[in-house]
Amino acid sequence: ALPDADATYLPVGFDRFTLNRSPSDRLWSIVSLRSAVDRLIADLKICTETGELVATLNGLQLQKTSEQPNWQDWLYE
Repeated sequence: ALPDADATYLPVGFDRFTLNRSPSDRLWSIVSLRSAVDRLIADLKICTETGELVATLNGLQLQKTSEQPNWQDWLYE
């Protein structure tokens, strides 16, 4: 679970991305989270429906934003 489930987190970097094969139409993701001093770190595995590893993304750094955006400000009237 996220430390602050109502917060918005933005990706700010990652350690390593590995593409093992071409992706199929349907994919599954497995994510493990750990926290650092001022951000979250995520490790992702992307797999096919049969469990074949497509890609890994290690050390995805997610920074918590200090302000919650109001999505309604993005719309035109």
